[in-house]
Amino acid sequence: KPNAAAAEKQQKESESKDKHSEQEQEAFNVRVLSFMLNSLSQTDNTTQMELFCSEKALNALLKLSFESPSPRTRNVSLRLLRQLLLNEKLVKIDKSRFVQQLLSNIGQSLLSPMIASYFIPKPNLNNAMNGVAADIAEEKSNSNNDDDADSEATQHESFLQYLTSLKLPQLYSTDGCCIMSEQIMILRYLVRMSKSWSSTISDIIKQYIVSNAEFAPTLEFNQKTTQQQNGFIFKLFGCLGVFGGHIDTVRVGAKCYYIPENIIATVTSRSYSKNRVSLIRDHEQTHIDKVAISEIVCIGDELFDANLYAFKETEYVTLMQNLVNILKTFTEAAAPSQQQQQLPSSVPIRENSNKILLYRLYYICCSCLSSMLLNKSLLNLYLSKFEVSSLTAIAFTRTDEKFKENKFPFPTSILNDKSFIISS
Repeated sequence: KPNAAAAEKQQKESESKDKHSEQEQEAFNVRVLSFMLNSLSQTDNTTQMELFCSEKALNALLKLSFESPSPRTRNVSLRLLRQLLLNEKLVKIDKSRFVQQLLSNIGQSLLSPMIASYFIPKPNLNNAMNGVAADIAEEKSNSNNDDDADSEATQHESFLQYLTSLKLPQLYSTDGCCIMSEQIMILRYLVRMSKSWSSTISDIIKQYIVSNAEFAPTLEFNQKTTQQQNGFIFKLFGCLGVFGGHIDTVRVGAKCYYIPENIIATVTSRSYSKNRVSLIRDHEQTHIDKVAISEIVCIGDELFDANLYAFKETEYVTLMQNLVNILKTFTEAAAPSQQQQQLPSSVPIRENSNKILLYRLYYICCSCLSSMLLNKSLLNLYLSKFEVSSLTAIAFTRTDEKFKENKFPFPTSILNDKSFIISS
């Protein structure tokens, strides 16, 4: 017994040291990346730009942005990439591949509730596999064909291994970092700052949400769908998220209006349990700690502006028609907002995963169309082409009067914030 206790104590000490070492490494990476980011803000940054845009440095930065287990490191890496990717003379990168990978990651994050449902009751591969094995064993006992049951079990196992390989738990942050939002914002930033990037991103978005008019509600995501089909779904949701479907929330890096001082500030950390945030004042770069969530209003980072995308009027109309068709389909089939029906508790939630997929599609299409209609010209275009009754399932809030002169449009974000917390 003493030997066992000593071994257990030694193991705990070792785990504590490893965790401390990881935290030190994360802090070091963030300091270095922040220093690089600050150096680019200098007036004469030619030397720094040439150094950071070298092939070796850029590859290292891309690897950190997509693979680092630290959300904060990935966030700062993406912020740094915003500045570097605009220098197209120095940066040699496959734009289409970069955008497609970001869209795939964004879609995975937006569908994380659906993916998580396959790992009920606990987010652990072994538990999920045991649950699947029990289901398969029952099916096998009631089946005369053992080979089919074995094949089904293999499919389930392979599917769960695939979901595990997405490494979605790495996206979770205890202090309010949101990699998905940062990935969406870098694409919106590139669209706003560069015509060539805008053209590339717009073409890819049109490929998924304009050309594919009949993509819903026939979508399926399960062990029988191919990885190519799953990849399409992820990129489809990624495109919808970038094109107005995602509304920024209170997270590290987001801009907010601090009510007591009537100023704009940036969120530096957030505590979900205490419902508080830390801010830095934009105009004087000083910190404010322990700010209640009720004292701020999130205005986001890169606001969606449909005018920045390389869309023709006919393409906007086609996209609107696609979104309206989806909303009509859900409305006619008793949409979630009207149905108000919970998933049956007696049925394993993984059997309702496809229902979660369609609910998420309904939600993001509502958000996408809502964001588009905040644009006056697109609203007029919509009203000239569609019936007003098709808007009854969508609600959005106009900008508060005192913010109109500063042009800070933001939607009511309480429900969106709750969704963000639950997804995390």
